[in-house]
Amino acid sequence: MEKITRENIEKNYREAIIKKYRSEKVDGKYSHYLDNPSQALLRDLCWEIFSLSPKENDLVVYRNFFRFDFNSKDENTSITYTNKFKKVGAFFREDKVPAKITTVELAAILVDYEPRPFKKFREKGIPIIEQPIGSPKIPFAFGIKDKKEEEIEIEGNEIENENKNYQEDQIANPANQETSPYSEEEVEIEQIVPQRISLFLIIKEKLLNRLKRKIKVTAIGVAIVLCVGFAAIYEFFPSKGCMQWTGTKYEIVDCDLKAPDNNIELLDANQVNMERIKVCDTTAFFVNEKAVVFYARSSDSLECFNQIGYHPERRSLYLKPITHYMIGRYVSNKPYK
Repeated sequence: MEKITRENIEKNYREAIIKKYRSEKVDGKYSHYLDNPSQALLRDLCWEIFSLSPKENDLVVYRNFFRFDFNSKDENTSITYTNKFKKVGAFFREDKVPAKITTVELAAILVDYEPRPFKKFREKGIPIIEQPIGSPKIPFAFGIKDKKEEEIEIEGNEIENENKNYQEDQIANPANQETSPYSEEEVEIEQIVPQRISLFLIIKEKLLNRLKRKIKVTAIGVAIVLCVGFAAIYEFFPSKGCMQWTGTKYEIVDCDLKAPDNNIELLDANQVNMERIKVCDTTAFFVNEKAVVFYARSSDSLECFNQIGYHPERRSLYLKPITHYMIGRYVSNKPYK
């Protein structure tokens, strides 16, 4: 019997999505996009689906796949990342198995496969093997058993051999037997029933002991990981675990520092390297056709930064990748064609 591992569940998830894709490309709502899944068509389909009030879980997938938040329906910011859809198309054509689960998650959105994301699919597919009535209730999740079947069989055979040897000894040495008022059939039944009950109790006890040992080892492992994690945090950020926006960049400061404008916040590794930058006609806005400047609109101008993230002074605003349209309108005053 094949074990139910995470790899097997991911394989089943991918196969289920491919099966849904084959159906959708023939007579689905978006078959004109999926029949020939080019990068541009998949990009346009992605934007069209996003524009129809996406689910909360789908927004997480968009953010993980594109590395920025889709928070505007007025401008297709996915155009800059058209080449990322190459992996999705290869997955649909079954040319290559995606290396990242985020590619599979986006493919599930494009064909509207349910249940998604992978977490829901995995939880729905966890098998619980029911035990016979009277036996210990031990769930076997993801194919990991607390006692291998062959080990149980060996232990059972050993007990049966001991009972068999005992019976043969009794037959060979009748002098050791006591006179019984019961018939031979009654004696045989009285011997068999206790033997089976004893076998069941021994197996049950060993299963429970093995389960207790595994729980204990797991608890110790979790405790060690937590201790190491807290020690690492204390080692790297003993006192300067906060950062402060200076107006142009972040500085790492002591959390106990008293600032008059109260702009001290916990250290964020994804945000701490952000800097405000000045741009002009000669600024390199793209590298390999990928935006390296990110902006937020302020009145009739742009505030530009060196990385994506939340605006350091307006935390509710998330920065966007610069586009040719925004450059032409606010920087060079030459409309982009």
